[in-house]
Amino acid sequence: MERGEFEAYMTAYNNNDLEGVFSWYDPEIVFENFGGYQRGDDVFKFLRELHNVVSSTFTVRQLLVDGDKLAMEADCEIEAKVDLPHLPAGPMRAGDKNVCRVFGFYTTKGSKIVHIKIAGWPPVAVEN
Repeated sequence: MERGEFEAYMTAYNNNDLEGVFSWYDPEIVFENFGGYQRGDDVFKFLRELHNVVSSTFTVRQLLVDGDKLAMEADCEIEAKVDLPHLPAGPMRAGDKNVCRVFGFYTTKGSKIVHIKIAGWPPVAVEN
């Protein structure tokens, strides 16, 4: 995956264009995040459910591309669409915003993302 392709993928993500996001994913994609693990259709289901309850925007700070590997450092702003009392990082009420530093590690095959691993710092509340 080239840098410009990854930037197009992130633009789709930030625009909440899930079909656009999914077009960059291999059908058997593996997604690991904060202790969770999904593969294939479960990734698509997880992201649809996630985006029903939060909106999130990534501001990429650093992006390294080396062949089929990409590493990203980004700030991720998350806004709750509904009350979320049981989040691993702490409860959020509808309208609350958090930001956290995120590190994403991607493996690609051609222009498709086949593996994503996300890690990050704990979120910090953003003043509304």
